Amino acid sequence: MDNFDNGIKRELKNHVHQNIHFTENEREKILESAVKKQQKYVAIKLLTVTAFTLAVFTLLAIPFFANPEDNIIHKISSLPFSDKEPDSKGELPDSLFERKKKDNNQHSENDNSESEKNENAVTQDEEPNKEIDMPENHNNSEKDQEKNQDESENNPITNETNVEDSANNEANQENVNKEIFHELIKKFNNMDAQISNLVDSTNYAHNVGGYYFKELTKKEEVYNHLLSYLTHEEAEGLWSYRLVESENGLIELSMDGHPDFYLDQPYIINKINDTKFEYVQEMEPGLFGPIISLTFTKIDDQWLISNVSY
Repeated sequence: MDNFDNGIKRELKNHVHQNIHFTENEREKILESAVKKQQKYVAIKLLTVTAFTLAVFTLLAIPFFANPEDNIIHKISSLPFSDKEPDSKGELPDSLFERKKKDNNQHSENDNSESEKNENAVTQDEEPNKEIDMPENHNNSEKDQEKNQDESENNPITNETNVEDSANNEANQENVNKEIFHELIKKFNNMDAQISNLVDSTNYAHNVGGYYFKELTKKEEVYNHLLSYLTHEEAEGLWSYRLVESENGLIELSMDGHPDFYLDQPYIINKINDTKFEYVQEMEPGLFGPIISLTFTKIDDQWLISNVSY
């Protein structure tokens, strides 16, 4: 489109130059008329702007000149709710300190009078109680015991000591439990080897693909070998599908062993409650994973692995 417009302009310009001719006088007249029109336009524009400016200034100045009394700048007081002017240095009057001193003296006099009354009351009570010393001593001993008990309860040092002792006991108990859990984990890691020692590696069952046990004939007998560190339910869950009872004996199927829990690698301890803990560890990518978790439960004062998940 730009090329087309430019072409039209060039053709019109050539046509004007070829067909329309002006004399020098005519050109001068045309230029003079164009200049006059331009000057008129500029003058009109300047007058319009000046008139608009004067109108705006007049509108803004009318309220000021119409009500001069409303244009007073009021003094801002630093104390809006008081008619008194503040002191130049902001000092407090001496009467305030004198009043405070009088109040303190009055309180001290009242305290002295109360202490004198209490002393008089004590001296009056002592005279009739001289004849009955034994009950008074007994009551005093009971009061002393109660006072000592209250002091021990309110003594922050004693309370802090008790808290520290309880915290130390809990820490020691957790350390003991940790040692027990580590022993159970070691037994769990050795579980496959423990069962393999009960299997006859020379007696292979070709029909099911596994090896016969040397002496065991029932699954329940295998579970009983694991009850020192596993609950019966968990022992059955870990080994039931790996065992086959047949007429010729009990067979352990040829399968991959259980994954180990490595104590020398990072793991997380979750305390579910005082009788249940959980150990969680990330596993390397492979047949199992991505994590292995062992749950320890205290049953009849004995810690056992109650759940294995991987």
